[in-house]
Amino acid sequence: MAADQKPKSGTPQADPRKPESVPKSYDTRRVKVFVQRYLVHLNGTKAAIEAGYSAHSASVIAYELLQKLEVRAAIDTAMEERAKRTNITQDEVLKRWWLRATADPNELIEMRRACCRYCYGKNHLYQRTPKELRDAIAQFERDKMASESKGVPFAAQFDAAGGIGYDQSKDPAKDCPECFGEGEERPFPKDTRNLSAAGRELYAGVKVTKDGLEVKMHSREEALVKVAQHLGMLKTQHTVAPGEGAGDDDDMLGFVLIPGKKKRPDGIGTA
Repeated sequence: MAADQKPKSGTPQADPRKPESVPKSYDTRRVKVFVQRYLVHLNGTKAAIEAGYSAHSASVIAYELLQKLEVRAAIDTAMEERAKRTNITQDEVLKRWWLRATADPNELIEMRRACCRYCYGKNHLYQRTPKELRDAIAQFERDKMASESKGVPFAAQFDAAGGIGYDQSKDPAKDCPECFGEGEERPFPKDTRNLSAAGRELYAGVKVTKDGLEVKMHSREEALVKVAQHLGMLKTQHTVAPGEGAGDDDDMLGFVLIPGKKKRPDGIGTA
């Protein structure tokens, strides 16, 4: 059409301000690619971009595509075929989300109020473990020899204080004059080899850092939201493509930091 010619009356013209039109037929290359990519991450906007639509209009294109019955049917069919291939069912996925949502964090780590060093020591004096007592005696002998070699007087006998038998897992002694029966807060990480199915779903790993032991957990709240969404209990308002963000892996992580052991003031053993 020449530049000076006018379009015939009744002929619809493309509006450059509007996003590109959505293909009406399912049997188009881009729509097929959209369906394939949507299965990968369940994100409509990403799928539209990967199918060749512009990033500027991808969210609108995705929304309109997902309203088409033939597109939704194609996605459902592809999901069913994938489930058959992988032998994974929606019930199994839902069960795993539910296990994570209802898991007990105490199965991974507990915060207890345990006895202090003075709770069960003789006359409520500082109590050591057997190894700590042996190390303390050995250090005493070294210090004594070094002092005597210099002609400096040194204590004649080692002070065992509250004796041995310290067990940090014991409950606080109610009559302890040091902690007044309150004990000390102490984390107790669990052996992850024997976790229940729910505990394994909640557990996200552990690592040792310079500040202590870090126990990671998946988010139970996020898992509960996933369950509610799956059951249709939450109605989410979408202004762009439904499913956008559903594939994001951001449901991690809560973690508990277990401080490393501290040296006693006298440098012998650990407190």
